[in-house]
Amino acid sequence: MTQDVVFVYTDTDQEEVARMIQRYDFVAVPVVDREQRLVGIITVDDIIDILQEETTEDIYTLGGGVQSGGDSYFQSNIISVARKRVVWLLVLLVTNTVTGTIIKSQEDILSKVVTLAAFIPLLTGTGGNVGAQSSTVVIRGMNTDEIRALGPLQVVGREALAGALLGGILGTIATLWAFLLEKNLEVALSVALP
Repeated sequence: MTQDVVFVYTDTDQEEVARMIQRYDFVAVPVVDREQRLVGIITVDDIIDILQEETTEDIYTLGGGVQSGGDSYFQSNIISVARKRVVWLLVLLVTNTVTGTIIKSQEDILSKVVTLAAFIPLLTGTGGNVGAQSSTVVIRGMNTDEIRALGPLQVVGREALAGALLGGILGTIATLWAFLLEKNLEVALSVALP
């Protein structure tokens, strides 16, 4: 008889149970109460359902609060869906207004060198993509529990460093690209510098 049985309690978080089954390659894990009496088992089939539910929740979180709670997105009340999504869209509205204000403050330069305006979507799109990549990595790290080992400050520092490195690489490439397209060093440097 096995003396050191791996088990979970009735109140163990379902994601922790899923990680345990994955770590030990179990087909099932026993569930016990606080007095360590067997009350049931959790099978791989149960874990697949849990992982699907958790992954869906994480993807919706990544999408800007599209869904929360246990309801399926397509079964949710449309007013509730709109209410949850509008908050994030308002945040984007405010941040884009700040970006628009900065662009408007450079109106004189843009009117003299209209070509610079053509590079605005490239720069904002690239910045948004880097942010989406970072949030994807962080949310996935939270789901797999890898972030707990690093700690929040190291995660933020690591992503800030990755963002700076990517900004430098893409800034260099954008400078070369702008120079190749426009054959104008001033325009190329304007695209590269913040």
